[in-house]
Amino acid sequence: MKYNLSEITEIIKNRRTIYPEDFSDRKVHREIVERLLNNAIWAPTHGMTQPWRFKVFMGEAIPRLANQLAEMYKQTTHPEKFLEKKYNNFKERPLKSKQN
Repeated sequence: MKYNLSEITEIIKNRRTIYPEDFSDRKVHREIVERLLNNAIWAPTHGMTQPWRFKVFMGEAIPRLANQLAEMYKQTTHPEKFLEKKYNNFKERPLKSKQN
């Protein structure tokens, strides 16, 4: 076998969602982001409809993205279903990402 089955099993069993609230303050270097995105290109899609496309927001674009996401939520959500907590999440979560 090309890969160690026990290592693959451990990776699969230990994978978890990491929410922005759980992010560390450690900055992620551009090279790491690029490598992760290059690896992600190999992930299969339903119907094999690759290629994957990614948008990376850096620097001053991050707060602009956060504001735009929050405003889009506000504009597209019926007032009865609007949640202030969700609006705040849209506004705050992108700011928790850091990159060098």
